[in-house]
This record gives sequence, C-alpha cells and structure tokens, in this order.
Amino acid sequence: MLLQRIARLAYNAVSLLILARYLGPAVFGELSYALSLAAIVVVLIMIVADTVLVRELVNEEHEPSEVLSTGFALRAVASLLMTLVVAALALVGDLSEQARHYQLVISLTVLFKAFTVIEVHFQAMVRSKYIAIANSLQAIVSLILILVFVMFELPPRQVAWLFVCDAAMLGAAQSVVLVRHGGPGISWVRPAWRLSRRMMVASLPLLLSSISVVLYVRVDQVMLMHLSTASELGRFTVAARTSEILYFIPAAITASYYPSMLRALDDSGEALYRQGRRLLAVLLALSVLTSVSLSISAHFGVELVFGPAYQESAGILSVLAFSFIFVCIGSVMTTISIVLGNEYQVLYRTMIGALINIVLNWLFIPHYGAMAAAWTSLVSYAMSGYLLLLLFRQDRHLFHLVPSAIRQSINGSLFR
Repeated sequence: MLLQRIARLAYNAVSLLILARYLGPAVFGELSYALSLAAIVVVLIMIVADTVLVRELVNEEHEPSEVLSTGFALRAVASLLMTLVVAALALVGDLSEQARHYQLVISLTVLFKAFTVIEVHFQAMVRSKYIAIANSLQAIVSLILILVFVMFELPPRQVAWLFVCDAAMLGAAQSVVLVRHGGPGISWVRPAWRLSRRMMVASLPLLLSSISVVLYVRVDQVMLMHLSTASELGRFTVAARTSEILYFIPAAITASYYPSMLRALDDSGEALYRQGRRLLAVLLALSVLTSVSLSISAHFGVELVFGPAYQESAGILSVLAFSFIFVCIGSVMTTISIVLGNEYQVLYRTMIGALINIVLNWLFIPHYGAMAAAWTSLVSYAMSGYLLLLLFRQDRHLFHLVPSAIRQSINGSLFR
C-alpha cells in the first residue's frame, strides 16, 4: 500500500506541474474548479465506508460475493446520482463555456468510483500488493498520456478527458486484479438490501467526518471560482496542491504508531500520553523545519518550477506552508482520540473547522482573493487540529500535550 500511495503522490505532483505550466493560471483554475467540485461529491458516494466493508468481509457473517455486490450496488447508484448532480450544476451555474465543458466531462469520472470496493476486498484479504501494483502501473500510464498530450500540444479544451481516462483505467485495472486474484467463489450476486441498510447506518459518522474533511480541503477552491477569478483559483491551486504533498508524511507516521498506542492504552493511560508526546515532539520538529524552509524558498521555487505566470502563488504558498504544522498536530490528536474512543470529538472538531473555513472565505475572498483563502485555510487547520481541543472537556488534557512536546523537542529528548 505504501508503494501505491507513493506512486499516486508522484503522479499527482508531476501532473500538477505539467498541466499548470501548459494551461496557464486561468485555464488551470477552470479545470481545478471542476476537479474540486467532483472531489467534494465523490465523498457522498462512500455511503458505505471502507472500514465497514472490511469489517463485514472479515466477520464472514455474509458471503464475500454478497458483501462486495451490495457495496458495489450502493456505490454505483450513488455514483450515477452524483454524476447527474455535477452535470446539472454545470448547466445551471454561472460559468464560462470552457469551465462548463470541463465540469461536464469531469463529472464522468465520478461514475467509476464504485469500483473502489474491489480495493477494499483485497485489504480485507491482506493481499493489497496486487491492487498496489495495478494502481501504480495505471498511474504511470496516466502520466504518459499527460506527457503525450503536452508534447503534441493538443487543445487545452480536451484536457479534462485525461482524467476520465485515468478513472476508467483505474477501474479496469482493479477489475482485472479481482478476476485474476480475487480468490475462490468471488462473483457478482444479487445485493442484500438488509445488509445494505446496516452498513449505511454504521457508515454515517464516518461519512459525516469525510464530508467535513473534504469541505475544508476543497471548498475554498470552489468558492474562489465564484467569489474571485479563475486566474486567482489557478494560482491558489498550485500553492495548495504543493503544500498538500507534505500531508502524506504525518498520516504515514501516525498510522505506523497506531498499534503501539493501542497496546500502551492497555498498559496504562500515562504510557499512551508519553508515546503521543514523543510522536508529537518528532512531528513538531519536522513540521516547523519543513514549513520554514518551504516558506523561505517559495518565492524562488514557485517561479522556477511553475513559471513566471504563477509568481503570485509564492506568497500564497508561504502562508499555506505553516498549515503543515497544524496538520501534524491534528494527525496525532486524532489518533489519540480514536484510541481513547472519542471519535465523535474528532468529527465535531472537523465539522466546526470546515464551517469556520466557509464563513471566513465568504467574508474575505471577495476583497483579498487567493491570499484570503490561504489565511482562512491556515486558521481552519489551526482550529480543527489544535485550538478546538479546548472546546470539549474530554479533549482539554490533549491541548497541553503540545507545550510539553515543544519543551521535549527543544531539550533534545525526542527518543528518551
């Protein structure tokens, strides 16, 4: 799975660089709007969460074919509905002709999201390497298509079809893996609707959390299109996607710590907080160093990598770079909260952070454009990742872990 995530991360970074330079800020902004809107509605397709599907597959109360077919049917229906929603928004929205074309084409990518149940099946079988290899190879092929598109200087209007091809190839690759390595007895059968209701109810808290996360990650790009200009959105997207590349780091590190934190909770609560403080000290040192370095080098690096048309993105990136600090803090706090069984506190903090982001964007984007979106993103990350810990009594003791971790990091006692 690590190979797959790295390959997809590399694909996203390189495709961002190539397309941003080729299209220019205005056209890239119109494409980014369509992709951001699709990313928001795709969350609604996951009406059955991956973790719930894995649990049903592992429990073996139902046949794997029945679970897979039910999950696929639910996501297929949701995919079709969300595709129609995105297409309808394109037809009624106040958009340029090219932006409307991008949104209509990108809406087709949503149709293929139902095939994500195949990846879940292999996770439950602990045989994710087959899916990881297929996804990595597919990312390479998609990147080659983008390079060919740019080398032959094909019309920018047709660039959205690259993303449809990417989604279609991903679904096809996963289907091939299912046929070849899915295990005995795997076939599509009639969905079990009683099972579907149970899985949807169990997935509801996770669905709400996912909606909140994608809102405060992508809603600023949607709002920029309507409250500012496509050029501003294009410059903001370059800075935002560049800073988001770093977010993989705390997610991977905290995931590796999760089993040891569970064991620490069994021993004593103090052992859990000691582990959390040590992890937080490491991530704080890493994030501060990375954020400062990225902020300082932004003015030179952005123009060098993306070209002079994106010079204004450097100032935006200088602000967004510091959100990495709060992403690292939030990642540790979320992990500790889940270990303690306080998942709903995580959900509430994320929802409030998303609401703060939307309100601040609505107030300030019309006056300050992309720079306002950068500052509101930073504020929302700080609120949901750290400051809102003071709002809930169960979380207030976690708030004090940060000063303690800072002292530990300064004293050089990270690994004691």
